[in-house]
Amino acid sequence: GKYIVAFTDSPNTVILQNMRYLPRAYPVHQVIVEKNKYLALNTLDHPQFRPTEMVVLEEEPPFPPPPSLIPSSASKVNISRYYNDEITIQAEMAQDGFLVLSEKYYPGWKAYVDGKSEKIYKANSIMRAVYLSKGNHTIKFVFDPWAYKVGLWLSSITFLFLIGAVVWRVRRRTGKTVNQR
Repeated sequence: GKYIVAFTDSPNTVILQNMRYLPRAYPVHQVIVEKNKYLALNTLDHPQFRPTEMVVLEEEPPFPPPPSLIPSSASKVNISRYYNDEITIQAEMAQDGFLVLSEKYYPGWKAYVDGKSEKIYKANSIMRAVYLSKGNHTIKFVFDPWAYKVGLWLSSITFLFLIGAVVWRVRRRTGKTVNQR
């Protein structure tokens, strides 16, 4: 039931399609906080865990998780722009909850909800999640790591230094040639 045959070329080559894959971005209204990584993994592996309805966070949000009275399917999510370093999502939340992005959690990402910077939570041990209140929102994830900026500045300074050294060397050499004649 979980997989169907999508393609077969020979008796030894079969490609299966996972029929229960998660969407790239989806809303959830139930929050489980589990600070211990091993217990979080056990929660994710539990038969009663429903990933399209629940999210496991490794840290407590600064507000109490709302009781889930509405199914997550009542909220709608649409990815309007998807690039390597920028993802824009439109969300219509029927109740307060989280937007889960099925992308690897990495500290270099920043999230903006309706233009305001928001915290990205580590969700389901490897994904990203952002808290959203009830209503319509535009969420933008931007890859903007500090190490990248430092590397860019150091590379730019080094490049300018090398250009300056080459110019100085060429001027010095042409100056010696003129003085020696």
